[in-house]
Amino acid sequence: MKKLLFLLLALALCTASAQASSLEEEVNAYLSGLVRLNPKKDGIHLRSGPGTTFESVGQTYEGRLSFLASPDMVKDAEGKNWYKIIYTVERQEDTGYFEQDPSPYVRSDLVRVAPLSDLDRKRVAASKFRILDISPANLLKFSLEQPLVLLQSYSSQSKVEIPANTPLLLFSGIFRYEDTAFLPVFSPYGTTGIRRLGDIPLEAFEALSFGEAEGRVREWLEAGKHTAGLK
Repeated sequence: MKKLLFLLLALALCTASAQASSLEEEVNAYLSGLVRLNPKKDGIHLRSGPGTTFESVGQTYEGRLSFLASPDMVKDAEGKNWYKIIYTVERQEDTGYFEQDPSPYVRSDLVRVAPLSDLDRKRVAASKFRILDISPANLLKFSLEQPLVLLQSYSSQSKVEIPANTPLLLFSGIFRYEDTAFLPVFSPYGTTGIRRLGDIPLEAFEALSFGEAEGRVREWLEAGKHTAGLK
């Protein structure tokens, strides 16, 4: 019996490790598929497709814009190479990373190519994968023996199911949206980050059982409700 329990525990740990590894591999693969493009001048036209026959959908201006793009270029009818822009970046402080949909194109000889900076990687991971550069070391951690159903975001009806025994943690506080109180739920990402998994109505979260972390989670919730003006 003890041997069976040990094998089941080992399997659960391997599964959790594989899930974390899979996400990390997915993030790294996505980031490795991007390069930074710095325009050589102002007034460069961004086109709706790879070629000057496509309409202009914008221009570079005052040295303020740079781009993150796919490194795979597309040739036009004249043999010129074009990059497909995935993100537009406000260069002044590199705080605005705007995902482009549909993606515009820029001619390759009008930009300088550079690898992603550490800031690029952090910002894209935050916007694309909801990963924050915050150490999980001192945050309240717990797991649940049952699967957890979350909303992808408080304003979405799309649901995601988090497998039982997934490492979870609480970071940001309780908030209200359309008269309902919600709680964001996170998971550790490596040793230096946390990932937002989704949101759950506070009432549904309070109905859960938190095992060994029960007392600490209840204390955190009571303090959070007081801060959010719910008490």
